[in-house]
Amino acid sequence: MKQSAYFKLVTLNGESYLFPFGQALMSSPVSVKLDEGGVFLWDALSKDITLSDLQSRFFSFVHADEEERDQVNSDVETFINNLRMRSMIVDYPNDLSILKASFLTVPEIHGHELFPMLIAATGIEIRKDDSISEKLLNLIPKEFLTFKSIRHHFDYHIQILPKNPNINLSDGSTVFEDWELRIVRFTNGFRIFYKEYNHFKIVEATDSVLTIYQEPVPVNGDYAKIQQELSRICRAGVYLKLEKKQIYSLHAASVDIDGTSAGTGAILFTAKSGTGKSTQAGIMNQTFGSTMINGDCNLISLKNNKAIVMGQPWCGTSEIYDLKEHKLTAVVKLVRTKEKEIPSVQKLNKSEAAVTILQRIISPLWTKEQLQDAARWAEEFSKTTTVFRMKCDLTDRGIRQLMEHL
Repeated sequence: MKQSAYFKLVTLNGESYLFPFGQALMSSPVSVKLDEGGVFLWDALSKDITLSDLQSRFFSFVHADEEERDQVNSDVETFINNLRMRSMIVDYPNDLSILKASFLTVPEIHGHELFPMLIAATGIEIRKDDSISEKLLNLIPKEFLTFKSIRHHFDYHIQILPKNPNINLSDGSTVFEDWELRIVRFTNGFRIFYKEYNHFKIVEATDSVLTIYQEPVPVNGDYAKIQQELSRICRAGVYLKLEKKQIYSLHAASVDIDGTSAGTGAILFTAKSGTGKSTQAGIMNQTFGSTMINGDCNLISLKNNKAIVMGQPWCGTSEIYDLKEHKLTAVVKLVRTKEKEIPSVQKLNKSEAAVTILQRIISPLWTKEQLQDAARWAEEFSKTTTVFRMKCDLTDRGIRQLMEHL
């Protein structure tokens, strides 16, 4: 047995966690905290090892007495079974490290400019090939129009080209795959295959260029569907670019508390879908007069060692977003109360805060390098930003306690 190649040991504020990345985000999207013994066992699993050998090593590590051997062996077996249930180890020798592949050349920027955008202080230019139908000019998602800019310096280019028939689907190393898409890593970028999309199936992303290959569009094509696909693909490319600047997208509903009794800045409510992010944000707005910033996705970063929320056009189905940069006052992780349980608010320590932030990032964490960079950033972020856990129901009791803490 051996470590899965899709989990990485991450240290956050002096505490150790196993975090998934790439393919493991689908099969085991949770982190596991490890003590000193757990770290020793995980390190020992870096090479293929039998259970009995692992038990012997751990027995020596803990300096146990001989009469404790059975208990030590049982503890190791329990630990291994817990990892196995979470797909964190494999029961055969493997080497799933990212393979070197043929160099992915950056396509030459050419064609007809559609318009420039400015998102999170990043100049983005959208172009299309002259052979692409002029109807595409009308398909730029309406949210992007808000971010249209006269800026002439571009950090990132998005180009739309006709489908390239020479793309070899077998080149590169697959780092992620589910029913919706497949992601292949190359030397300087990623190639993404969208299985469910009809109009843009193949995309190439590098540090400077997102190349979208358009499939032939029927005369009576579903242009609303094309617009939706284009918006989602552009988001993936822009998020990859922003990661390089340590700007991450957090799955959260955000409110502006300027003018309320809690002071100024933004509050982010983050949780699993269906927990009540928008509901709690709405309760805060109705009760204390705050206003919505973004209903689903928020770009967050550190600026001069202070956390900020930055405007972006992606907001899920809420259609709520703005252009402003806000000081981030707090992040609130929501948990639904159980039957007869009273709503409560608890401030998380720095380690719990870092884990919460890292778990809620929806920017691409497809490789161990991306995960490690995000973990380092989350650790720094947790030192500057207060993170709460709020047990909530459909009343305003949780929100009122939160405002008292603020």
